[in-house]
Amino acid sequence: MKSIRVCVCDDDAASLMTYAAAVKGSFQSFGIPADVDTYSAASSLRARMASISYDAIFLDIDMPREDGITFAKWLRRQKNNVPVIFVTAREDRMFDTFAVQPFGFVRKSKFVGDLNETVRLFLEANPELSADMILFPTKTGGFRVNVKQVVYIESSLHTQHVHLYGQPEIEISSRMEIIEELLREKGFIRVHKGYIVNYRYIRRIENTELHLTTGASVPLARSKKKEVKLLWLEYGTKNGFVNLDQ
Repeated sequence: MKSIRVCVCDDDAASLMTYAAAVKGSFQSFGIPADVDTYSAASSLRARMASISYDAIFLDIDMPREDGITFAKWLRRQKNNVPVIFVTAREDRMFDTFAVQPFGFVRKSKFVGDLNETVRLFLEANPELSADMILFPTKTGGFRVNVKQVVYIESSLHTQHVHLYGQPEIEISSRMEIIEELLREKGFIRVHKGYIVNYRYIRRIENTELHLTTGASVPLARSKKKEVKLLWLEYGTKNGFVNLDQ
């Protein structure tokens, strides 16, 4: 999968690498590899942008010499519509950013929660960044996620629980047959009438149980054991045997 390219610009050198690592980790939690560049001044970022483009820019508002809002205004004057996500402790200046139409905000006081939600919304708004993104219908609308982050789907009466790696599970209302057809070409195997599993997370196949790389186990129908083994080998041979929990 092609990596997306983003950058973080913040004059706080002590925090810059921490923010960059968190941004990289957040994209990774959605199954999206990201190359993250860092800049400690807007002037350095401006000079670099003469020869490089980014899929998104994480930009501190309050920086000396040239603050993030001034830099973002320069971007827009250059007809550069790259999504800007302001990372700031200056919540009082958030209204000042509206002129540059930022994609979102990450408050330093609530960094992790804001970051993960903003990255999720960014990927929903830009599905072309990953051919592996899929939209699950939910009771409140829809949830777009990278299929490589879906560990397994568990059916419970009329509700299906989509178990995700590194994220809370989501609930959808559909039929398992519809979900099975939706995911069939993406490396998923119907292992039981109530379970569909991502082949990438299968560690071991036993008579009546599958052990997953996440430590979880799901039931395996005896009548499906041979089929599951064949499909697991087929998908692994075609796409590579990977452990996404590593």
